[in-house]
Amino acid sequence: MKKKGHTYQYAREFREDVLQVYKQMKREHLNRYGRISRIALLTAVVNHPAKRFYTSEEQASRVIRGMLRGALYPKMKPLTREMYLEIFARVKRLMKQHPNVCVQYLVENVVQHPAPKFYLTPRSLEQKLCEMKYGRKSPNSDARKDNSKD
Repeated sequence: MKKKGHTYQYAREFREDVLQVYKQMKREHLNRYGRISRIALLTAVVNHPAKRFYTSEEQASRVIRGMLRGALYPKMKPLTREMYLEIFARVKRLMKQHPNVCVQYLVENVVQHPAPKFYLTPRSLEQKLCEMKYGRKSPNSDARKDNSKD
């Protein structure tokens, strides 16, 4: 579980990866369609392969060890669950090939390899892009706070 004030250790790498894919997909959409559909662009970005699974090795190890013991994690968000199930499947495959290797090492190995997608919704990607651009959730968030004080 995240602690207050926690900063994600791969935030910079994630931002660089997302921005690179976003710019690439934006160029492709402009070249292909002559215009950009925001929703189509965001959907294309979130479904594009990522350079790695953007979760920490420690958190992934905790979740995968729990899954190996039969934990279901019913409150986990659907895309997060999908990501951990993909990691789990890859770890299980590696466990068959290398039965004497520690699970922690296998999880670290899997997490650092390319992921099939970013495991974000288009809306959450849009929020993250906005945070990257403006340094907060939306460009008008300060204006809304000021208006609510009146």
